[in-house]
Amino acid sequence: LGDLDKKFKDGKGTLEDYKKKQEELTAKQQAYVKQLDAAETGLKNAQDAYDKQAKKLVELRDALQKAEDAERKMREEGKEGTEEYKKQADEVEKLKDAVQRQASNVGTAQSRVNAWHKEVNTHTREIENCDKELQQNRQDMDAAKDAADRAGAEMDDFAGQVGNAAENSGK
Repeated sequence: LGDLDKKFKDGKGTLEDYKKKQEELTAKQQAYVKQLDAAETGLKNAQDAYDKQAKKLVELRDALQKAEDAERKMREEGKEGTEEYKKQADEVEKLKDAVQRQASNVGTAQSRVNAWHKEVNTHTREIENCDKELQQNRQDMDAAKDAADRAGAEMDDFAGQVGNAAENSGK
C-alpha cells in the first residue's frame, strides 16, 4: 500500500489505484481475520488450561485443609510423638508445597490468558481500522468515479460545442 498511499497523498490517485487499494485492503483484512481466529483459538485453549489449573488448586487446598484438620485432631489427642502423627505432618508439608507450586501454575496460566486477550484485542482493533480504511476508500473511489463521469460528460458537451461551432463557421 506504500506506493498507493503516496499517490493519494499527492492527489494523483486514479480510479484504478483506488480499486487496487481496495483489493489490497481486503486482502489485509482477511489476513487480520485469520490472525483473530487463531488468537481466539489460543485464548480458548489458554482459558481451558487455566480452568484445569485452578480446579486442581482448589482440590489441593481442600486436601491440605483436611490434612491440617487431621493433624490438629491428632495433636489434640496427644499423638504428637507418634509415627502416625509424623506421617500426617509430612503429608501436610507436601501438600503445602504442592499448593504453592500449583498457585504458581495458576498464575502462569492466567498470564497466558491475559496475553491471548491482548492478541484478540489487537487483531480486533486491526480489523476495525481496516474496515474504516475500506469504507473511506470506497467513498473516495465513488467520488473519483463521479468526477470521472462528470469530466467525461463535460468533454462530450465541449466536443458538441466545438462540432456546432465548426458547422456554423463552415456555413
